[in-house]
Order: sequence, then structure tokens, then C-alpha cells
Amino acid sequence: MAKVEVLKFKRDRIKAGDVELHVYRLISRTDEEWDGELADLLNNILKKESEADYVVVEQHGEVERVQGEVPAGKKEQDTMILHPRIARLRRVAVIRQKDLQQELGYYKVNLESVKWTSVESGVYVFDGKVRAPPDVIMLVLETDDGIQHVTLGS
Repeated sequence: MAKVEVLKFKRDRIKAGDVELHVYRLISRTDEEWDGELADLLNNILKKESEADYVVVEQHGEVERVQGEVPAGKKEQDTMILHPRIARLRRVAVIRQKDLQQELGYYKVNLESVKWTSVESGVYVFDGKVRAPPDVIMLVLETDDGIQHVTLGS
């Protein structure tokens, strides 16, 4: 028997200034004993889950992880990947057109001058919608799993 951790999430929304971001809020974290494939445990949980929208199963001491939606395959329209794998969100920076500076034909932004919005504990990011004013061109998401840039618009 191996120890596994089961994390359950509920969809939610947060605001970073005037930007609305769809996220996942951690609603439970439990340890279980499991002897078998993690995908089988995940499948069993997804079949009977009624509270959570998303479930992650990780094996303790291993890098192995499986994750899935409840009910499997049900997604909202206009959903985009915000981070390659579900990760705890620490803070968000909103980059506007006016924050860009052109230098030698390239655009750059000074992240030190950008305003960051901290996020409360228990908020995770993976896929979702972003609602932002037209002048917002990018979000910078700082997570426990690194920094991700999300380009908005065309």
C-alpha cells in the first residue's frame, strides 16, 4: 500500500484589479492508502464526487500525479490554459499596453514597475476564463510551480 494525497477543488473567481480570473479553490486535502494505479483511484473518486469540480491525486514521495474534472470532460466555453498543471497561485501582475517599452524592435516590460496583486492561500490556477479590459495584454502568474505568462487578446 502506498500513501497518496487527494486534493479536491471548487471553481471560483478572483479579481486582480479590474481583471477577473477563473481559479480553483482547495476545499479538501486528505491522505489515503492505495494499492494500484493512481488513475484507477482518480476514476473511482470522479464517479462518486458531488462537491468538487476538480480532483488531483498525488503519490507521496513520488512525482506521479493524475488529475481530472468532475464530471469528466465538462468544460466552460472560452476556457484557456493558464498554467501547464494545477498549482497554488501566489500573486498576479496585470500588464497593460502602456507598461511596454520598445527597444531595438522588441518590446520589454519592467516587472519591478508592475503592480502585483497577492492571492489568499488555497487558490490554485490551471484552466479558466479571463475577463479583462482591452488595454490588458498579458498576465503574469506567480505560483508555487514557477511563473507563467498568459497573453490576452489577439
